[in-house]
Amino acid sequence: MVSISTFKPGDVCAISKRPIRLIYALTAGSLQRKFENGRTEKIHYRKVETKIMDQEKLYELKHVTQSNVRLDVAKNM
Repeated sequence: MVSISTFKPGDVCAISKRPIRLIYALTAGSLQRKFENGRTEKIHYRKVETKIMDQEKLYELKHVTQSNVRLDVAKNM
């Protein structure tokens, strides 16, 4: 299953378990993960960069840059 996710500045996705997936950045930007224990981690995407998120983790996702971030996300690989 493939979908395009668009994050606007300040968007927050509720805490949930994120599956293993392949991410292709259509635009550049940064997202911040906030885990259950309060720890945060910034993920930086460069335009046309591909990342593999190879672990299922539970976290909240927040967009922390000033322009929209668009990601092509493939799940259930």
